[in-house]
Amino acid sequence: MLKNVSLVFSILMIVISAEASELDSGQTYYSNYQGKKYASIMPATYLTDSPDFNLHDKSLPKPLSKIIDIAYEQLYKIVDKKLGWSVSNITFSKWEKNDKKWLYAVGFNTTNSSINFDYFTILVTIDGRIGVVKEIQERIIK
Repeated sequence: MLKNVSLVFSILMIVISAEASELDSGQTYYSNYQGKKYASIMPATYLTDSPDFNLHDKSLPKPLSKIIDIAYEQLYKIVDKKLGWSVSNITFSKWEKNDKKWLYAVGFNTTNSSINFDYFTILVTIDGRIGVVKEIQERIIK
């Protein structure tokens, strides 16, 4: 009996570890859309796999306009296009664990004035790979 419990526990830990390692956060931003919370996660492996960059380079691997297009494409898989969304900010930052790895955080707000609390951030690596977006289930801990 103890062996079976140990085996089940080991398998469970492997599954949890695999899921956690897939989303080990290189960077995380939080968003709010229609009363739900979302985490935009750039897995560390995506950043590690992205090309090195320094600010003295003359050009980026992808033009900013392409990064914005990629972010819009991902955004529209999640939100209602009819609300109207526009880019509100773009952050270009280096990864805290490796200063040669950079990413974009493209922030969007709705253009519909009656829904002014909705905002979304999409993370994109310097070479155009999108991060992972997950809905967060909030729990109240007593």
